[in-house]
Formats: sequence, C-alpha cells, structure tokens
Amino acid sequence: MISYSLYSQWAKDMPKPFAFINLDLFNQNIQSVLKRSENIAIRVASKSVRSVPMLSRILQSNHRFIGIMAYHPLEAVSLSKEGFKNILMGYPCVDKAYIEQILNAPHPIIFMVDAISQLENINEVAERLNKTASVCLDVDMSSNFPGLRFGVWRSSTHNAEQALSIYHWIRTHEHIQLKGIMGYEAQIAGLGNHARGEFCRNKIITLLQNRSKKEVAQKRNSGKELQNAGAV
Repeated sequence: MISYSLYSQWAKDMPKPFAFINLDLFNQNIQSVLKRSENIAIRVASKSVRSVPMLSRILQSNHRFIGIMAYHPLEAVSLSKEGFKNILMGYPCVDKAYIEQILNAPHPIIFMVDAISQLENINEVAERLNKTASVCLDVDMSSNFPGLRFGVWRSSTHNAEQALSIYHWIRTHEHIQLKGIMGYEAQIAGLGNHARGEFCRNKIITLLQNRSKKEVAQKRNSGKELQNAGAV
C-alpha cells in the first residue's frame, strides 16, 4: 500500500493543481461496492466522482451500474452530451431555462420532484416543446420524533396519500411520465453508530435508527399502493 507521504513526495514538483487516481485502489472500491450491494442495481452519484473518465470506467465495469445521479441541471446536460445515459437529477429543478436544457439534452434526463408546483413548471416547458418529461418522485424518509427531526428532510412528500395525490396529477398531464420513486434514509445509511469512545452516543443513535427502520419499512410498504395503482 502506498502511503500519503509517498504520494506527496512523488507529486511535490508537479504543477498545481492536478489530480491523479490510483487505479488499483479505484478498482478495489468498485468491487467492494458490488460485493456489498449484492444483486441490487447501482446508480453512481456524480458529485462523489468528479471525473468523466472515472464515471465511464465505473459504468463500463459491470452491468449493475445502471446510470448516474447528477447534482446540477447543467452538469446533467453536460454528461448527456458526453454520451452518458440513464441520468437522474438528484434534486428538484424549478428554473425553466434549466428545464428546457434538460428536455433538449441528447439523452433523456429524469427530473426529481416532490411537489405539484415543480411539476407545473416542468409541464409548462414540456408542453411548449411538445416533449414528454420523465420524473422521479422523492418521498421523505426522515423520522419526526418529539423535539427531533432524525434524518434528512429532503422532500415535502411525507406519506402514501401525498404521493398518490401527485401521481393522480401526473396521470392527467400527457407531457409528464412517472418513472420511479426514491427514498433516502440518511439517518440509517449515512450516520455511524460505532464511533470509538462514544458509547452513549452510539447507543442513542442505534436506538433511534431501530425505531426509524420500522417507519421506513412502513413507508416502503405503503409505496405498494402506487404499484397497485399502476404508477410505476
């Protein structure tokens, strides 16, 4: 294993800024992700891989890497122009100029939405361009305990009833098509509970995570209502 000090020594005379990738370690990371995800399809978050060649390398390494989740509309459009397909926006877009660029991209880009007001903007532009916009509905997976919001509150759609209301709106607009549903359990996936020397904190986080897992399971089960309705 090459240490940071060896990297620093090797790079001390190189013009700055620059970037390099240890491809052996990069490939190990790819294999590690594939192993831990078992047979689940994987979408790569572009904000974590800031290199077009590296994104290509990941997507070409295994068929289970199905596409990209982009963090900004112009980035998504740029990636589409680079030839990437199956691009999902990570966040809602309400700027109509950006919406138009996304709809005119060479390869389809899926919008992220959590409210009808966002859909109205997308539909207005799609109708004007005579195009069909694909959207993904983001459902909030955070837990609201007394005095504590546990997790990332990233969506205004909190339950199956609200999701169904949005789905029924989509059904009445021919220029909008629902492609999928997303829920991010940041309080479970991104919050560690094994910090060294933090016994009490770890126990509290574990307790909250166990309670939150039950709520997440209920929300995911309620998502079957959308499937039963033929939404996705």
